[in-house]
Amino acid sequence: MPSHTMAGIGDPGLVSGVDYFKIGDTVRVRRLTSSNTYTDWAYGQVTRPHLKQYRTTEPERVYYVSYIDPRNGERKESEFSCHRKEIAPFHERRGGQSPLVFASIPSKSTSKGHVWIPANVTNVSDSGVDVKVAATHVPHGYPTHFRGVQALVPYNSSVIRSLKAAGHKIMGDRH
Repeated sequence: MPSHTMAGIGDPGLVSGVDYFKIGDTVRVRRLTSSNTYTDWAYGQVTRPHLKQYRTTEPERVYYVSYIDPRNGERKESEFSCHRKEIAPFHERRGGQSPLVFASIPSKSTSKGHVWIPANVTNVSDSGVDVKVAATHVPHGYPTHFRGVQALVPYNSSVIRSLKAAGHKIMGDRH
């Protein structure tokens, strides 16, 4: 009897009819480039599954995912393939640590209407992602927990540079 768990992301032999990711699931996505390398991971929500027919192969399960492009902070929706290992579950890091990300937090003090702040993911639910602020340099009295966050990007220096270049404000840890 086949297992209905994630039988290896990228496994082309997915069990027909099983939704490995459901609409609204928070996932990690990346692109397989023409040079056969991957982009950095981004985070997003599945908007719909789809079976895509290629000329020489069986139909392939792909997912449309709404995500924030870490290069410019803009929301996009694109198709990601399990077979090409472009989509994976959003889960805790090794050792049980919660992922460190930049979370988009509403802010009236910026023209974009939000700031990006380092945060640890504490929960993933249908209403979004709950985070705990990980930044050490935030204004006194600033909230330390946010619920239902809809936009996350990876926490790394290239994302910081890209977001700043696109005019976004990064809060905390003297970014």
